[in-house]
Amino acid sequence: MTNMKTLAFAAAALSVFSIGAAQAQFVGQSQPVTTVKQVLDNGRDDQMVVLEGNLINQVRNDKYTLRDATGTIVVEIDDRIFAGQRVDSNTKVRVEGEIDTEIMKPNEVEAHRLTVIR
Repeated sequence: MTNMKTLAFAAAALSVFSIGAAQAQFVGQSQPVTTVKQVLDNGRDDQMVVLEGNLINQVRNDKYTLRDATGTIVVEIDDRIFAGQRVDSNTKVRVEGEIDTEIMKPNEVEAHRLTVIR
């Protein structure tokens, strides 16, 4: 009977530790920051990028203008990406997403994640 209790305790302890491990995730920046100029001049369709700057205005429903030290670009940000974060033109943000290219139009970025930089 003691072996059964020991085995049950070991199984319970193992499951507790595995839950903690499953919830761990890497939070560091995995990709270097790209400038707006680099995206506009050399960006490829579906290329993943990280931009840092300020959202200076709303162009239409889910499109915003992001400005960094090198220029401005339109960024598509769905409401679910904002996730309740309050952002104004003075708030520095990091946008992780992919480049959308179209013929005869400047490149845009579709945001997958938006982080307020504090």
